[in-house]
Amino acid sequence: MNRLWKCAAAIFAVGSLIAACQDKPVDIPQSGIEESQATSQFVSIDASNIKVAMRYFTKDNLVGEPLDGYQANVCLLAAEAEAALQKVADSLAREGLGIEVFDCYRPQSAVNHFVRWAAAPEDHSTKADFYPREEKSQMFERGYIAERSGHSRGSTIDLTLYRLDSGEALDMGTGFDFMDERSATEYPLGDAEAMANRFKLRDAMSAEGFVNYSQEWWHYTFKPEPYPDRYFDVPVDHVSIWQVQSGSLRNGAEQPELYLPLVKDQRVGLVVNQTSRVGDTHLIDFLRDKNVGVERIFALEHGVRGNVENGGKVDDGIDGPSGLPIVSLYGGKYTPTAESLADLDWLVFDIQDVGVRFYTYISSLHYLMQACADNGVPLLVMDRPNPNGDYVDGPILEREFQSFVGMHPIPLVHGMTVGELAQMINGEEWLQGENRCALTVIPVAGYRKSMAYGLPVKPSPNLPNDLSIRLYPSLGLFEGTTVSVGRGTEFPFQALGHPADREGAFVFTPQPVAGASENPKHNGLELHGDDLRSSDPQSRFSLEPLLSWSKRTGEAPQDFFSRAAFFDKLAGTDALRKAIIAGQDADQIRATWQEGLMAFRTQRQPYLLYPED
Repeated sequence: MNRLWKCAAAIFAVGSLIAACQDKPVDIPQSGIEESQATSQFVSIDASNIKVAMRYFTKDNLVGEPLDGYQANVCLLAAEAEAALQKVADSLAREGLGIEVFDCYRPQSAVNHFVRWAAAPEDHSTKADFYPREEKSQMFERGYIAERSGHSRGSTIDLTLYRLDSGEALDMGTGFDFMDERSATEYPLGDAEAMANRFKLRDAMSAEGFVNYSQEWWHYTFKPEPYPDRYFDVPVDHVSIWQVQSGSLRNGAEQPELYLPLVKDQRVGLVVNQTSRVGDTHLIDFLRDKNVGVERIFALEHGVRGNVENGGKVDDGIDGPSGLPIVSLYGGKYTPTAESLADLDWLVFDIQDVGVRFYTYISSLHYLMQACADNGVPLLVMDRPNPNGDYVDGPILEREFQSFVGMHPIPLVHGMTVGELAQMINGEEWLQGENRCALTVIPVAGYRKSMAYGLPVKPSPNLPNDLSIRLYPSLGLFEGTTVSVGRGTEFPFQALGHPADREGAFVFTPQPVAGASENPKHNGLELHGDDLRSSDPQSRFSLEPLLSWSKRTGEAPQDFFSRAAFFDKLAGTDALRKAIIAGQDADQIRATWQEGLMAFRTQRQPYLLYPED
C-alpha cells in the first residue's frame, strides 16, 4: 500500500567551536557533542480505494494558489495513522465506498503561508467558494486559521467519501474548507442524506481511532498521536528519505554556532537570494537580528527575493525589507568592483544550487572567488545539499565552449555541492593569477550524497518543484532547440512540446507568466507533446528525450538546433550536437564520455566533504 520513508536522526548539541582554516570546511568538534538517536516514520498513501487530491498542491483551495511546501500530490502520514486509515478504507470498501484525501501532513511553511494570506488585504477571489459569510480579517478570531496546525504533527487528515463504482463523491452538504458554521459535523442541514453521509464517515473513522474536529466534517486526527508535541517542516514531495527529525540535516546557514563567531563585529557583504534562509527567516534578517554588520547585498540571477525571470535584468537598488543597498552581479557585470568590496571584512555566499553545470550560480561563485582573491576579502560559503548530488553524468566541458553557462571542466551533472566546488576551484587553480581565495566552508550537517533532498524553497521561478529539478539536466539542453520545455505554463521543465508534433497526446499553450517567463518560446501557440509530471521522481540525466524530439518536429537539423551555438555552450561541446545529427544512439554517445567521467571522479576526491554512499 505504501512507500516508507525512514530517517534515523542524530541530534547534535555543539558545545564549542574551533577556528576555521582557509580552504577547509569548519569542523564540528567531537568534544562537547551530545548525541541522541531518534527514528521517525512517515508513510505515503498509495492504495486503489484511496484517492489523493491534495488541494494545497493546486489552486483549488481557500488561498487560491498552491501553498509553500507542497511540491507534489502526495499524502504523508505518521505510520500509525496511515495503518489505521488503511483499516478504514478496507472497511468502507466492503460497502462500495472509497476515501478521497484533501490534506494530510502539512509543512509549517504552508501554515505560515496561510497566516500571510489571512493578514493580507481582502481580494475576494476565493470568498464566494470558501467563506461567503465570513470576513477574512476575522479568520484568526473565529479559529479557522492559527499559527500552528495539528496537520504539521503528521496524524491529521482531511477527507471525504466517494462511490467506488462511479467515482462520484458523496454529498456532505458543503465543500472542503468551506469556512462556515454549516461545515460543523452535526450542524442541522435539513438534508438527511448529507447528514447520514457525514455520520457514516465519522463512524468509520472513529472505529479505528480517529477523532473528528466538530467544526469541520472533513477533519480527523488519529489518537494517540505519535508526535503530539512536534511540528515538522519538510516539503511534501516524492523523496526517498525524509528529514523529519529536527537536527537530522542542517545546512550551513542553520548552524550559526559555527559562523557567528567568525562574522561577529565584522563588516559583511551577502550574496543571497530567496533560498538563503535559516528556517523561515531570510539570512539577511537573521544576521541583522544577531547584530552582524551587514553592509550590502550582491544580487545574482533572479534577484535577492527570487522575482526576476531567467535572464531578466537585475538592477542595483535597495532591498525593501532591510533597506540595504543591492549591487547587481548579473546581466554582464558578474564581478564585484574593488570599491564594493573595499570596506568588507567578509563576503558570505549562501545560494541553493541544483547540481547542473549550466545553472549559473556556480559561475557567479567563480567570479566572486576571483574578486575576493584579487582584493584580499575572505569568502564564507554556507553549504547546502545538492538535489542532483547522487550521481555524475554528461559530457565534460571543453575549454573552447567556456561561457557563463559553463566555466569549469566538469561534467554536465557534477554531483558536488557549492562548498565542494569552491574548494575545487581553489585547489585546481582555476582562478586567474597566483592568488587563491581565502575560503571557509560551513558544511551541511548529517548529509550524504545518496540522500534524496527536497528543496523547501524553489531555487528559481522556472524550477518550481523537485521533479523539475531532477528533469532539468535532461530538459535544459532543449533551450537550444525549437522545442518548448513548458516555460509560460504552471509546469516548466515538466513538459515538452512543439507546434508540429503529432506523436504526443498532451496539449498546452505557453503564455507570459510575470516574474517567470515574460516571452516564452512559442508564445500563444498550441503545442503538442509530452506531459512529464508523472516521471520517476528520482529521474537522472537522459539523452532519450533529445534524440526522440530531434526527429519528431520534422525539421532539418539546422532548424531543430535553432540556437546551435548556445546548445553547444550548454552541452560544453559541439560533439553532442554533431553526434545527434549523425544519427548516433545514446549508447554510442555516452561511450565518448566515460573516460572523462572516470578521470573527473578521481580529480574531485580531495575536495569532497560528504560520503558518497
